[in-house]
Amino acid sequence: MEAPIQLVHYYLDKDLNENALFITERLWASNPEEITWSHLRALSCLRLGRHALAADFSRQAGSNGQHLGCAYVFAQACLHLKRYPEGIKALKQARAFLDAGQKQADQQTEPGKPTPQPGPERFCPDSSAINNLLGKLSNANGDHDFAAVCFTSALKENPFMWDAFLTLCDNGVKLSVLNIFKLREENPNKGKIVRPARADHISPGLVNPTGRRSNRPRKPLVSTPPRTSQQQPTTDRSIIHDSSASKNTSNEDSKSFQTQNAGMSKKRHRPGLGNASTTKVSEAPALRSTSGSGNGRGVSASSTGLTSMNAQPRRSARLMKKTPADQSSSIFSMSKENVKPVAKLKNSDRRKEMADPPSIPKDQIEGSLSLTAQPFVSQLGAASPVSPESEKLVSLIGLLQKIGSGYYHLSRFELRQCLEDFLSLPVEQQSTPWVLSKTARAHYELMAYKESKAIFQAVRKLAPAWLEDLEVFSTVLWYLKHDVELASLAHELSESHYLSPQSWCTVGNSFSLNKSHRDAIEALSRACQLNPPCAHSFSLLGYEHVEVEDYIEAAKAFRRALQVNTRHYPAWVGLGRVQEKLGENEKALQYYKQAETINPSNSVLMTYMARVLGRTGQHGLALGYLRRGLKLDPPESILCLIKMQMASIYLRLNQPWEALKHLRWVEKFVPDESRIHLMLGRAYSMLGPEKKGVALKCYTTALSLAPFSEDIKLAILDLEDDS
Repeated sequence: MEAPIQLVHYYLDKDLNENALFITERLWASNPEEITWSHLRALSCLRLGRHALAADFSRQAGSNGQHLGCAYVFAQACLHLKRYPEGIKALKQARAFLDAGQKQADQQTEPGKPTPQPGPERFCPDSSAINNLLGKLSNANGDHDFAAVCFTSALKENPFMWDAFLTLCDNGVKLSVLNIFKLREENPNKGKIVRPARADHISPGLVNPTGRRSNRPRKPLVSTPPRTSQQQPTTDRSIIHDSSASKNTSNEDSKSFQTQNAGMSKKRHRPGLGNASTTKVSEAPALRSTSGSGNGRGVSASSTGLTSMNAQPRRSARLMKKTPADQSSSIFSMSKENVKPVAKLKNSDRRKEMADPPSIPKDQIEGSLSLTAQPFVSQLGAASPVSPESEKLVSLIGLLQKIGSGYYHLSRFELRQCLEDFLSLPVEQQSTPWVLSKTARAHYELMAYKESKAIFQAVRKLAPAWLEDLEVFSTVLWYLKHDVELASLAHELSESHYLSPQSWCTVGNSFSLNKSHRDAIEALSRACQLNPPCAHSFSLLGYEHVEVEDYIEAAKAFRRALQVNTRHYPAWVGLGRVQEKLGENEKALQYYKQAETINPSNSVLMTYMARVLGRTGQHGLALGYLRRGLKLDPPESILCLIKMQMASIYLRLNQPWEALKHLRWVEKFVPDESRIHLMLGRAYSMLGPEKKGVALKCYTTALSLAPFSEDIKLAILDLEDDS
């Protein structure tokens, strides 16, 4: 059977999946009892995008976890088919068998016992891959707590599991980035399929890696996998600061679709001061959305388990004395020079090693299902020399620390810290499409639209086929009122990526900018039907419904956006605007507060909350939110809006001098705004008869700017009546 397996492996390695599928189907028909052919046939279907067939072919040996490879393929197919509970069940059962096999392997690696060798089976996942996929299934199924635990376990076992880190950031989990991206020493047998001493204690797919069935009686572990205290991986507190910190509390309306953690989001404002190119400040801009993305403190890699000078070297140190071929078996293996001999430790170093507590508590390691709850090794790059391969990994892990820190700050809307992290990267890394697009998103969140546009244009020039974050680019062009460039971008994307949500979001933004709201609704509805589902498209659709005053459909669209991403704060803002339009100020304030818990650094959101509080008579709280908005260093247009709102509140509180301070400042930047001169006239009229001439002059200027305004005419009549 060796030659047919090598042939199939050749096809799969060369991405000749059609050939692999045809050959494995012939081999399976000749020998249907061989589980290996079922596994490779299902894998070929999965790579060809035939997910339903992959699930069918791997169901018999994968749904109950009998064969690790089949279970992994079956779970991947369930993820695409949205059968999340089936995939979760299969992986949990397969992981239980893998843990049983690992326990057998650990027992055989005691001093004096031979080390078991890994089986020849290929395309089977290790523990890190299993935890990562289990986290994806749990996250899609709405169980974000367990998903965070699985992703954390995957990162402990493999700090290069980048997608697990991104999902944790998008879910709003508080992380310690420095603790995540650290090289850890590896047990060569951990996460691998090994041949234990007794085959009747383990699944047939693990005992016999070739998948050949056996008639040997065995214990009924297939149907009832062992359930011990190690069945669930525990959260590593050195990586996750507080996994419950991201829970959002809201009213009954939000509980139906809100979960604890989800991905990050972006904003968009309707015409007003949200547009940096306009001078109108008469109303607050409306947030429109895009999807995106705590400062973690690292711990020192201190404890190495040394208790005395005469302590026996740990097993990992003995394994590192093997041949170079053994050492290069894994990307995590360390060279012999990286392990400090016990006898060469100085007294000061030994006292430091003994004084520092381990970064992972022992009870958490023993109670964890994670197969690689491994202690931190001494940091590479210290005084001891390292091998060239280790130096490359040190360099790579350093890059991941900086990029990961930048994305983590972006997901938490700590935008200036995000930009600092990205600017600390080497120039060649800064010029990559991924870093450029995230930098442009950070500038967009800071409302620096011109800078964001320039960076997105660099991304388009560098990688014309790049799609990620292009919905943000179209939103930037919407803000800048660059209708020709936006229409051109929509035309290019619709031709090259017709079935992408980003293309139809761009088309919808182009129609919206031209005031064709019905056409925009049609285009955005198309974007909402495409995969992967994008919360940004649903949020844009909701705002277009608000423009045509269809508030019921707008609320549905915003709620659908929150089903996709509960941390998509512009959808919460949209629900608040709908309730505000309907006169429900209390409900609107609840939605705004929910958005503020997700993104507390948005100055426009502060103006919305102050507006609602002012209507309900809570002027003190309204002024507090506006002062918070001033401290956030907003752009000039938003700053003018905040000062105008503060002046309006001071006028209601009969404090005209405080109102004049803010109004005179705003007048310097937008002298052609009629509302400013109207408020100036009211402030001067409150100062007494000697200021009525100045008030009349302000009213006259306001009337010249807005000759049909009834409010200005009534103010002039009231001033004449008082005189």
